[in-house]
Amino acid sequence: MWVVIVVSLLAAEPDRYLGGAAPTPLAGPAPVDARPTGQACSTVTLRRSSPCYFDGRPAAVESDAGKKKQAQANVELAATVGRGLCAERLATEVLDPKERQRRMSVCTEGATRASIACGLEGAEVLLDSEGRFGERGRGCYQALAEALQTADVPLLPKEPAPTPARPAAPPKPGVQL
Repeated sequence: MWVVIVVSLLAAEPDRYLGGAAPTPLAGPAPVDARPTGQACSTVTLRRSSPCYFDGRPAAVESDAGKKKQAQANVELAATVGRGLCAERLATEVLDPKERQRRMSVCTEGATRASIACGLEGAEVLLDSEGRFGERGRGCYQALAEALQTADVPLLPKEPAPTPARPAAPPKPGVQL
């Protein structure tokens, strides 16, 4: 009985698999998914300071005139995003108003300086249609992240000025030490 079952199973299998194992999904390379991942670098990951992948697909710009306009638009977008993220980061902090203002100005100034690195020479849009940074936007993303981190840094307390050493009083005449 067992012989009949084994022979019928072998007869049902195509001839090309008789010498080895039938192909399985693990036998060949996995298909490549070119879509951006859920961990793509975006304004959300920038806000959270979380790790991410630069796999966005921003649109390329072809003409020279378009590249100049796009470079300026990228810088303006990065400055706007940076200022907005600075405000969001400090909105939840319980801080003295002076300290909040100091941190906000340091963060926004840093974001404005960082936005200069975001022009990408106008070669592509800074963010794709879903708000993700592409590989060329890596430097911009990192510069903005550094600027945002300044919002988390408290002002270092000022050290009191050293008091000048008092010169020793001269001994009084007739007093022995």
